Amino acid sequence: MNQSLTGILLFLLSVVALSSCNRTPSGVIPPDEMTDLLVDLHKGDAVVEVERSYYSNDSLRKVLKQSILLKHGVTQDEVDSSMMWYGHHLDRYMEVYDDVIARLESDIEETRKLGVNNVDDKPSQIVVDGDSVNIWPGVTSRRFSPSMAGEFITFSLNSDRNWERGDSYTLKSKLVSAEGASRFSIVVDYNDGTSEYNSMTTSGGGWKSISLPLDSAKIATSVYGAIQYTPKENEVAYIDSISLVRTRIEKTPLSIRNGNKKSVKTTR
Repeated sequence: MNQSLTGILLFLLSVVALSSCNRTPSGVIPPDEMTDLLVDLHKGDAVVEVERSYYSNDSLRKVLKQSILLKHGVTQDEVDSSMMWYGHHLDRYMEVYDDVIARLESDIEETRKLGVNNVDDKPSQIVVDGDSVNIWPGVTSRRFSPSMAGEFITFSLNSDRNWERGDSYTLKSKLVSAEGASRFSIVVDYNDGTSEYNSMTTSGGGWKSISLPLDSAKIATSVYGAIQYTPKENEVAYIDSISLVRTRIEKTPLSIRNGNKKSVKTTR
């Protein structure tokens, strides 16, 4: 066998070996994707720990976690079943976790070099009267870079005396110096155990907005959601002028609500 043919065979064998290392059964999150997910989940835990005063209740922590799962396109059931599989294949799990630790340590070191502070003071929920009002309860701007602990801005509002059936909620903000991907989502839970949501994925800068008109035949118990931004490598972007405007509509036409996605059970 000549030398060139031997080299080709060795290369093909190495490709097969690498692909088999990354192979998992159907329904199990592959190692590379599991690494990315676990890195973000750990970052989410760090955000909760650093901003403990804001994430003081279970609802906001669940919103943050749901936002991370939404970003990676997986459900909690898929995560649980995948972790069960990795628990029976500890060698594969340790390989994944070694990569997670290496990624987190790299991010921490990069953050130290940049001197980034990702802590924002967040005011408490605002209750406002009126037919069209901005009820955004958190910070209105934030800086994003690949080394920062959190890529998520979440909100959660429980019903109060100003809520009415059929209200419409519009989440809006301006992205500055942004080239990466962003995702906006709003969810409503009703008192009958159902929920509706609307989400949008986009990229680049400029004004972004998404609306969720509520079902006037149902009673809403909470409205929550998130803004996610994933900066590109070496990118520093800003999100500014965040608002959540509640508009009073006497009766929401079905045609307006056709874009809402429905769930028979609440997602929280």
